[in-house]
Amino acid sequence: MKIDKNIIKQLRLKQGFTQEQLAHYCGCNQRTIMRVEKDGTCSQETLNALAAVFGVKTWVLIGKKSIQRFPQNVNGEEQYLIRLYSGKMIIETFINSIAYKIDYEIPKNTNDAEFVANAIQEIKDWGELWSDFDIGEQIKASTRLTELISEIEEKGFVLFGLRTKERLNIFSQEIEGSICNLFICYQDNDNIVILNSENLDHKMCF
Repeated sequence: MKIDKNIIKQLRLKQGFTQEQLAHYCGCNQRTIMRVEKDGTCSQETLNALAAVFGVKTWVLIGKKSIQRFPQNVNGEEQYLIRLYSGKMIIETFINSIAYKIDYEIPKNTNDAEFVANAIQEIKDWGELWSDFDIGEQIKASTRLTELISEIEEKGFVLFGLRTKERLNIFSQEIEGSICNLFICYQDNDNIVILNSENLDHKMCF
C-alpha cells in the first residue's frame, strides 16, 4: 500500500529518531524505513507498527486530509461513528468487545443486500476469533480486513465504527464492557459529516 512519505519523515524528525532507530522500534530493517520515506511503499504490518510507535491512528499516516463521521444514537445520546479506512481501524473497534450493535442503510437491491450481509458477518467472524489468533494470524486478519474495506468502497458503500463503553443486562446480570458499533451505508448518504483535519480533536480519535 501507499502512505504519506512526508508525514513519516516529519514525525520521525519530530521524535528525534534516526531511520535506524525507527526501524528498531518498528521491528523492521532500515531499508524498509528508507523505502517508506522515499516513495511511501509500506506493508500493512509496517503501517501498524509505525502508527504504534508514533502514537497516531493509521489513517493519519495514510495521509487523509479529512475524516468522515456519521451521527448515531449510542447509549441514549448522539455520538459520531468514524469512517474506517483500514483493517487496523476495524480491529480497534471490535477488539475486546462483549457485544455488537450493527446498523445499515436499507440496500437498494438484493445484490447489495447480500453484499452488506456478508461483509458484516465476516467482520463479526474475525472479531469473535481474534482472541484465539497468534500474532501471525492477526496480521493476516488485519490485511484481509483492509482488503474488505476496499471491496466495500468499490461497491459504493462506506463503513463507520466506534467502540463504546456500555452497561448491558446479560442473563439477569448487569455487565459493563466494550461495544462494537458498526454502520454501513452508501457513499452518497446525506447524513455523512466531513471535517477537515485542522478541525479534528482527540475526542474523535478512538
